Amino acid sequence: MQSAIQAGNVEALHLLIWSGLFEKIDVKLLCWALRNAGDGGLGLQGRLRTINCLLRLGYTVMSERERGKVEMELAEMRDDGIMGGDEERVDFVKAVVNSETLKGKINIRI
Repeated sequence: MQSAIQAGNVEALHLLIWSGLFEKIDVKLLCWALRNAGDGGLGLQGRLRTINCLLRLGYTVMSERERGKVEMELAEMRDDGIMGGDEERVDFVKAVVNSETLKGKINIRI
């Protein structure tokens, strides 16, 4: 699963889940993926595609506590990007927070 995430291979992610080889996307994997998602050769949009795939498959079944951990991870990534002058990281966090899956569910100011 981690190899597919790092490669940004959304098709492989879907196959792993749908085939039953990987039952649940937990908060630990999702937070790891936020920092390590590959772009599949598509840049920022590819990374967003990879994360959105995982969010659609796992975020909706997470507990409030787990969702809070995802929110904290995104806030930390935003802060790291702002403090380090990494505009691409800030843009990525903004895109994830404004994604169809998370829009209105996470309260992070960008």
